[in-house]
Amino acid sequence: MKVHQTKKKTTHTVSKSIRSYSLLLTLLLLTLLIVPFFAMGAAIEDDVKVHFQNGENTQQTVSSEGTVTAGGTMTSSHNTLVASSEPPISSQSDSSTSSIVSTTVPTGTFRILDSIKNEVFEVDDRTFVIGTVAAEIAPTYHPEAIKAQTVAAYTYYSSLRQEQKITPNPALKGADFAASPSQWLTFVTEDQMREKWGVNFDSYYADLTAAIDTVLGQTLQQDGQLITATYYAISGGTTADAKEVFGNARSYLIPVASPGDVYADGYRTTVILTSDEFKHAAQSAWNCTLEGDPATWVSNVTNDTSGYVSSVEIGGEPRKGTEARMVFGLRSSNFHVEYTDGNFTFYVKGYGHGVGMSQVGAAYMADQGSSYEDILAWYYPNTTLVK
Repeated sequence: MKVHQTKKKTTHTVSKSIRSYSLLLTLLLLTLLIVPFFAMGAAIEDDVKVHFQNGENTQQTVSSEGTVTAGGTMTSSHNTLVASSEPPISSQSDSSTSSIVSTTVPTGTFRILDSIKNEVFEVDDRTFVIGTVAAEIAPTYHPEAIKAQTVAAYTYYSSLRQEQKITPNPALKGADFAASPSQWLTFVTEDQMREKWGVNFDSYYADLTAAIDTVLGQTLQQDGQLITATYYAISGGTTADAKEVFGNARSYLIPVASPGDVYADGYRTTVILTSDEFKHAAQSAWNCTLEGDPATWVSNVTNDTSGYVSSVEIGGEPRKGTEARMVFGLRSSNFHVEYTDGNFTFYVKGYGHGVGMSQVGAAYMADQGSSYEDILAWYYPNTTLVK
């Protein structure tokens, strides 16, 4: 009996082991079949992430201010971020930014008036975008910053082209807008890039066009219309309100923080004018009377919420901060002025009008990990990125 019971127990144990091994083999086969599919999916996703994050992170000083010519682009984004103190740094944004996917490679042309030669020339959309981005920012910028600049510039100049078709400006002689290629304003040719970049041309041009081609044709819109996507070199730490600077309010051109700008070369500049130089500049521009103690010539300076001077009295007459900027040769209207020892000293922050996207601010965000969608959403809230 004892032996019989042992045999029965042994037989039962062997049977149970066979079923366990069968189950393990089945699970192993399923694992071998299914896991590769998950692995393949992960690899594809990683490739996409690498594609959007690769690139040289070297931050360069902006070569062009982008104000009168290329600096008038207003981009639209979808999240109102004014209350926040810092821009997003993750491509996984929790903003309300929306996008519409419908982009096709643009096949149009831009007609451009060369303001120096007083001649109109024509270039295809892609050639123009490459030329205007090269004129605005360094080719060593992070790819995401280049993409953001591409979308902003294409949106802005496309809106100008559209406007000229509806209400042509005779002064443009049939062109969509004016540019000064010889001065590296608004547009430059490939030959100009080759001459300026020298031995680095091939690598710079390849990096620049690779980023541009990724987003070429994408625009920023609001209510189905192209926005005025303005941009400039460096803000004063917070972007300016379009209403304060241009006189027209835009829900996508409102003050937002741009903290990365304070690290840029050229963020702070100083302009010193003797009292005679100050007087000559003011009288030439405004035909004003400046007499008595020079310390009394400047008064009642009013700053907007972003720190830019909205108005200032010169010789008792109110002037706009943007006017003072041009008259006294300042990089920005974000300034304060002191008079000591016979000199007027202007302490200036930023470079450009300050409305819309800061180019060095965009570069800083890209270096911190933000995607071009994040950048555009931050600087152009309440807009839609049409892809």
